[in-house]
Amino acid sequence: MHKMFAEIYGKVDGANAGMAGSQDISYPSKNFFSGAILAGAVSIAVGTAISLQMRDQQQVVFAGFGESATDEGVFWESLNYAGLKKLPIIFVCENNNYSVFSPQSKRQGGSGISERARAFGVKSKAIFGNDVALVHEGLSQAVLDARSGSGPFLLEAFTSRWCGHYGPDSDDLVGYRIPGELSFWKQNCPILLLEKTLKVNDGLFEKSKKTIISQIDDEIKSSFDFAKTSSFPSLSRWETMNFSSESPLADKFLLDYDITQFDEKQDVIQQKGY
Repeated sequence: MHKMFAEIYGKVDGANAGMAGSQDISYPSKNFFSGAILAGAVSIAVGTAISLQMRDQQQVVFAGFGESATDEGVFWESLNYAGLKKLPIIFVCENNNYSVFSPQSKRQGGSGISERARAFGVKSKAIFGNDVALVHEGLSQAVLDARSGSGPFLLEAFTSRWCGHYGPDSDDLVGYRIPGELSFWKQNCPILLLEKTLKVNDGLFEKSKKTIISQIDDEIKSSFDFAKTSSFPSLSRWETMNFSSESPLADKFLLDYDITQFDEKQDVIQQKGY
């Protein structure tokens, strides 16, 4: 958490030395990878799953995204390839219904995302995403299937966001939500639902509740303090992280080619089949 918070603050002690920020943060040592905006990480996840399959490893890839990512063609291309090759990957769609202000019904026609996934040979299931136990159960079964060689799985978890797309303030004044919609989701907050479940199934929960909350609060505060006191990266470090000081292959081709002779034209090439 310390490195994650520091990265979001753009500090040198972050997971990516403050260069990636919240959009592209990655942490390879913990097997966490990200990519370009909106659905870009899905194709990276598929590539990671290919490498695991080729090495015959029992690891499984999780690709998390919002339903807006399924507006992009790369998502369905990735899903198709994962289904074709039976890759060990689990697609987790956090469906909060909105892409900024646009509801899913205004952006996508036909059936739901989980139903469409089956057309690509991908097993899928739609669940109430605010039920932590239900999500855990669904993911656990998906992991077993993926490790057994059954191929990919897509879990569509329906939930909602309380704040605006950009946060942290509410954007209710915009008027794009259905009246009363947010009240339902707040009454079914995943943390409150989990607390109710623990009270019923764990007789010691009430005694340990304060300790658990205190430990979580301390961990969050410690991460904030770490990020705030960390330094910003120096300009020289920024240049090192973003530019290669040596480019032998590129230099070779550039030296072999006279750029003054370039006329922006290319000879006709007859394409041949594979």
